[in-house]
Amino acid sequence: MLLCTGGANMNRLLQAGLLSAALIFTNSCSVMKAELGNPGGYPGKVMDDHFLHAHDNAKVQLFRATLLTAILSGMAVGTVDNGDDKEIFVKRLNQVSRHIRYLHSVLDGETGKPSCGEIATGTCSNRISLFESQVPDLEYSVVELARAALPRKLAAAATQPSAGNVISFTLNLIKSSGSTIDGLHRAAANYRSAMAIVRKMECDPASDSTCQSITPAKKGPDKADFKYFDGVTGIKPASLDDGIKALFDLTRVSCARLQDLDDDPATDDAQKSGCQSIDYAAKTRYGGTSLPNP
Repeated sequence: MLLCTGGANMNRLLQAGLLSAALIFTNSCSVMKAELGNPGGYPGKVMDDHFLHAHDNAKVQLFRATLLTAILSGMAVGTVDNGDDKEIFVKRLNQVSRHIRYLHSVLDGETGKPSCGEIATGTCSNRISLFESQVPDLEYSVVELARAALPRKLAAAATQPSAGNVISFTLNLIKSSGSTIDGLHRAAANYRSAMAIVRKMECDPASDSTCQSITPAKKGPDKADFKYFDGVTGIKPASLDDGIKALFDLTRVSCARLQDLDDDPATDDAQKSGCQSIDYAAKTRYGGTSLPNP
């Protein structure tokens, strides 16, 4: 169950999604070690420890980013309440989608444009070795999406955290504001829909050697034995692409629902067009290649 007394579990879920941006650049040796040695750097380690463990599987990194995007898109339906803010949110959604599509093409290439290995020769539209170098773009786009999902006053205040911890500061604002109750309710609804997708991908790492474990490395901040994903401990690697596509469908539906809050048909048409472009189709950078012309 996602929600519990005090909203602690929802806070941990959103905390993992928003990323601890302020901590990325601290002087801690442990942070630097994670930056240099953990897939996704320090933000990736935070999610490995407390949210969903990727176990060095790059496609799982894309899956969990898409999952968080779907939850935030549900939240926005209850918190983004005017045309200008909706336009910004749809723009941020498209940015996240674009970065996931770029990374998808890094891993799998496009039809007729295969991705090359790390040091393969010949004409390459992409190289698998580019993946980690482009992960920060996705991480920061998720941070901006989370900020865009907040009511304007909270988003403005969240850019000035007194203690330097953007995530905790933002979550405290969300928790203390009654205006976001509908947003949290809708975020939880998208979580439940996402869990229906995850359960279709479920497998047991204890009995299936091909199963991808997703169990976090550590317990939550309150030391409770909290089980994310309704106790699902593993997912089938072969189902990751289909799972990501399904989460994109969920995100696109939430994006389109933003139109219900606006009386301006012209704005709604623009938003509808923006929502329709949110998908998982692999997309390379630089006009058909992820490598700039030499």
